[in-house]
Amino acid sequence: MVTEDNYRTLYGDASTTDRAAALGLHTYDTALPQTWADDVRVVMEQSFMAKYASVFGHFVWCYDGNSIYGYPVPITSHGAHILDKYAVMKPRLPR
Repeated sequence: MVTEDNYRTLYGDASTTDRAAALGLHTYDTALPQTWADDVRVVMEQSFMAKYASVFGHFVWCYDGNSIYGYPVPITSHGAHILDKYAVMKPRLPR
């Protein structure tokens, strides 16, 4: 949850570690699964938002809550926008 206290950390020039800490993440990785990153790139290109196609620097892969496989957590405003678009467009990806 973004509070007034950690807003500057999340949307300023903070490091990935600072942003993850501001979100209360404990176990995370800055390396993202390549298949997930590729899916996001395809979705963003299909929605004519290629400038947002790079997910690196906008997400960490979180393992909090006993998650074995992990899940993406946006650490920037661009990351939040990308994840919103991905959630809507993902079912349309050809398999």
